[in-house]
Amino acid sequence: MTAGGGFINYSTALVVSSVVSLNQAVVESIDLSTGLSLGSFTINNTTPGISIYEVVPPDNNTTTNGNSQTVTFSNVFQNPSQGPVLFTSTINSELGDTDVQTFTETLTCITPFSPTVSVSLSNTYCDSLSDLTVSVSQDPGEADMSDGLFTSNVGSFAISSMIVGDTIGSASMTAGGGFINYNTALVVSSVVSVNQAVIESIDLSTGLSLGSFTLNNTTPGISIYEVVPPDNNTTTNGNSQTVTFSNIFQNPSQGPVLFTSTINSELGDTDVQTFTETLTCLCPTVFSNLTFSICFGDSITVGSSIYTVSGTYIDTLVNSIGCDSIVTTVLTINNTSTSSSTVTACDSYTWNGVTYTTSGTYTWVGTNSVGCDSTATLVLTINTPTTSTTTISSCNDYTWNGVTYTTSGTYTWVGTNSVGCDSTATLVLTINNTSTSSSTVTACDSYTWNGVTYTSSGTYTWVGTNSVGCDSTATLVLTINNTSVSS
Repeated sequence: MTAGGGFINYSTALVVSSVVSLNQAVVESIDLSTGLSLGSFTINNTTPGISIYEVVPPDNNTTTNGNSQTVTFSNVFQNPSQGPVLFTSTINSELGDTDVQTFTETLTCITPFSPTVSVSLSNTYCDSLSDLTVSVSQDPGEADMSDGLFTSNVGSFAISSMIVGDTIGSASMTAGGGFINYNTALVVSSVVSVNQAVIESIDLSTGLSLGSFTLNNTTPGISIYEVVPPDNNTTTNGNSQTVTFSNIFQNPSQGPVLFTSTINSELGDTDVQTFTETLTCLCPTVFSNLTFSICFGDSITVGSSIYTVSGTYIDTLVNSIGCDSIVTTVLTINNTSTSSSTVTACDSYTWNGVTYTTSGTYTWVGTNSVGCDSTATLVLTINTPTTSTTTISSCNDYTWNGVTYTTSGTYTWVGTNSVGCDSTATLVLTINNTSTSSSTVTACDSYTWNGVTYTSSGTYTWVGTNSVGCDSTATLVLTINNTSVSS
């Protein structure tokens, strides 16, 4: 508000001081500087219509040096249906004058906010660069668009290869129900990072920017954010735009790509739509070679084929991305091996790390030189060594197994028995000695010695056995004297 010919100014807030009913409220105009009320408004729903009653505070005079006020009731008037709305102002002066004026606003109903959107790729081959085209159009009467966000769940932009000033696409736009047309180039104005760039839409006729797009790699996926320049109204007479980002969208691997568009209107509406592109991979034929060595009785499977014989085989399969895969398989069948050994051993026999102590037939399965089973059979005979003890008494000496012993003792000899094992013989030997004796005898006429009568002198020997069973040699030196007869 201004007063005093423009020298006095007030700014106030309209504050609800009382809600009398659902159809009546009292609103105070509170000075923002002093907090004082500078007047009040009573607002009513008169069904139909509304009324606003204002009382102007007196200023102790009946004339004005000039004043003005602008009062805005924010977002509280409910527009009715389409058609004219007649507003009437009735203002009374302090001197009894009355001024009546009328004003008409014509309401139109806005077409529901439902832009037509399409998102497409120029090619749907996996792992390749593609054009990304976004088209948006509106029917007359819809609310104007304020901004739009377009995202994908996979894929990326080739931002790392962009340079400021590059032209990366084009756009065509119509407005005013088709009477206004623009053609633009999409020019890189800023590369913020490897994951963000700002693109200006430059009018080819004037060189002016008609809007901008912010491209982002959101990992995974991408986003495109567009701000629509305002046109000083909130509805459209119909418009369309087609924007193509040329050869900068990196298609991901095979599978679906989900695009989502989120467009807001200047009146607060939001439209969300989704689009799916299904990517497939080009199908070059893949050739591969396989080499296998397996054992007899085993097999390999290639696709649906089973092979058990040595040879070269060719199979045509379909790989994980649906393309032909031609597989050449070289197969070698190796044989298992068997062997048999017959062994005779004494006491025990160790074979492949196992010690056997009894006769029998044993089997061991291992791996041969070509990696297949090797079955070895052992036919084993276990023979036992023998022992013997001999007790001998001998005279003077004793020869045993080629050795002559002259003293008593216990002697051992180790040889081989009849089955080729150790034979241990023990000799307990007693050596007894022979004995000799000599007797000198003088006898008359005759002498009897060891049962023999001797009648003449001489030396005589007798051999017998002594007390230990050995030779006993006795020598007799005999002198025979004859008796004499005298007459």
